[in-house]
Amino acid sequence: MSFINQNKLIMKMTITLFILYLFCAGFASAQNLNLIFNQPYNDSTSAANSALDTAEGIDFEAADNFFGLEAEIEEFVFYGLAWKIDNGWQEMEPADTEPFFIRFYEYEEGETTGLIAPVTGDYQVALKDSWGDGWGGHWEDAIFHTLSVFVNGVVVLDEITLPDGAGPVYHTFAADEGDEISTVFTINGAFANECFYAILDPDNNIIAEDGGTWDSPGASTPQGIAPSGIIVAFEPDWANPLHEFNLDAEVTHVGSIWDGQRQLYKFMVAFENPVNLEAGWVSAQIDSDNGSGAWFLWLNSLIGDGLAWHRIDATKAACNRDMIDMSGISEKGELRFSNYPIAHDLAFELWGGELAHPPMCVTNLNP
Repeated sequence: MSFINQNKLIMKMTITLFILYLFCAGFASAQNLNLIFNQPYNDSTSAANSALDTAEGIDFEAADNFFGLEAEIEEFVFYGLAWKIDNGWQEMEPADTEPFFIRFYEYEEGETTGLIAPVTGDYQVALKDSWGDGWGGHWEDAIFHTLSVFVNGVVVLDEITLPDGAGPVYHTFAADEGDEISTVFTINGAFANECFYAILDPDNNIIAEDGGTWDSPGASTPQGIAPSGIIVAFEPDWANPLHEFNLDAEVTHVGSIWDGQRQLYKFMVAFENPVNLEAGWVSAQIDSDNGSGAWFLWLNSLIGDGLAWHRIDATKAACNRDMIDMSGISEKGELRFSNYPIAHDLAFELWGGELAHPPMCVTNLNP
């Protein structure tokens, strides 16, 4: 081999090694984090809308909790659909990067105190509807939201509802002084945030309200009145996040889900300054005003504590009754409602802390 050819070979090997070095360095930096929390996505059921779209009057924010972290959060990965309502749900293709508001909230929990009957006598529960059309959740199939009332754990009013009108409609039950009164409100379909009920003592004094107030029914979604001694997670303090970021998320197409009818996307954001929280709530809200215009619908997970939260600052007055509920979408495209407590978890991953054994990479072509 000539001297010139030897030099060319050495130069080619040097360039090749340099390229490999750059590749390995990039690979190591991207893969050199621990998976510190994981709720994998579930290929079924539902997805909650978490989008800001001022032109459409949409300001929905979904959040889920995490706990037991032993490292700072450096990357946040979450999974969902890209859709929007335009005469019904329409699937969209997101851009390679999409702007998101990422927020972390304090996680707090407490013990329920229960509702104790102050006197012996006949009590009433009054049902009202803020829209004035009853507690219908899916009118086409005559499906209604329901309320069950318990005294000392024994049902005294079973799955009562408001079939039409604004109410109030009254139902009576008996309780003795010192008895514990509790309720279970069951959501069946959409528009549960219109429902309200109050419990009145034998002197017609309101001793409990759920779903707003008497003068402002439907101000929130009824959650039920739990018996005493139950540990519950408090709603995130939406107005006071511990950390708030406006970041671009890298978007990757994962594949099809829901029997091949929907497309799933992975979204990833990296924090320049890691977030130091052992436990908390985390939310991801797409900034549709400044992105492709798609809404982010956060897919659910079967792993977790079975609770997430949904902040919805839109009212049904701004919605078209002929549309699918804008708060979310189900696998079959049915009407659904996921306002406030969501009875399932959301799909996301938290990454942070350097791996004890970083990935190895070849650096010598001729050992």
